[in-house]
Amino acid sequence: MSRKKAVLLSTTIAVFILIVIIAAAFFFYNAQQSQPPAAAVQENPVPPAENIENIEIELAQAEPPTEVDQAEPPENGETSQAVQNEPATEVDDNDDNDARLPDGQETEVDDEFDDNDARLPNGQETDEPEEIPEDETAIFIAEPIPTNIVNLIYGSSFVSNDYIALDELSYLTITHVDFDGETQIGNMIVAAALAEEVLDIFREIYASGFPIAQMLLIDHFNADDLFSMQNNNSSAFNFRYIAETTILSNHAFGVAIDINPVQNPSVATVVWPPAGAAYVDRNNVRPGMIIPGDVVYTAFTSRGWTWGGSWQNVRDYQHFEKTY
Repeated sequence: MSRKKAVLLSTTIAVFILIVIIAAAFFFYNAQQSQPPAAAVQENPVPPAENIENIEIELAQAEPPTEVDQAEPPENGETSQAVQNEPATEVDDNDDNDARLPDGQETEVDDEFDDNDARLPNGQETDEPEEIPEDETAIFIAEPIPTNIVNLIYGSSFVSNDYIALDELSYLTITHVDFDGETQIGNMIVAAALAEEVLDIFREIYASGFPIAQMLLIDHFNADDLFSMQNNNSSAFNFRYIAETTILSNHAFGVAIDINPVQNPSVATVVWPPAGAAYVDRNNVRPGMIIPGDVVYTAFTSRGWTWGGSWQNVRDYQHFEKTY
């Protein structure tokens, strides 16, 4: 090997060794930098025992934080300005009524609670039963008998007599509900002295929804009382005698009214109309029947009318009459 090549080889080896040394130094240096210092590994080191007493003394002597000012109680009953500026909140005992009202609104509770209160909205109290507002479309009119009606009834339900004149009678237009729940307009003739009272009675009946089959002048049935009853017609005036007597009926004076003869038959030795036999049992109450205490019975009897259903010899459940 020549001298020149030997020098080149020696130089190469030296450079290699130098690179290795530098790389090792660099690696060692990085390893040292990545390790945390020993003091940093220990968190919250426990102070030496001799320093604990000094720390407790320093904590006892330390002043309280000053960030929050403790308000002093007001003197002589005065309220601090901060409290005065805050809205007052009243706290009262919560009861069942408060729980049922929005936003905790209170309501007064009346200790005297009766059946009428229970039927009214929002516990409203009344001394009398609430009146049902009248339907504005309903018609209840009393007027002198119009000429066309005079022509209809003269010689039929009305005849010349010494007991009652045409001008002592009134022609009524009455709204009622039929058995299908439909509103109907009916007519009847009654004594003029009772006309407004009769209208009030039928206003109550209509407002209650009590059904009336039909209400036509008896002249549409040839002034035949039995024929009118068979057709379940409600009527009033008819100048006639009591059946099989020479005594004028109260219908002859316009002071008697029959309602739903089928559902409220006349019961004696026979039942009339015959279809009314299905309604002789008054305990089996069905629509259109009149029973003591119902709206029809009360509307009439509260105004001094007598009900034929309370008679002894004949039970005339359809019949109401009044003497004056």
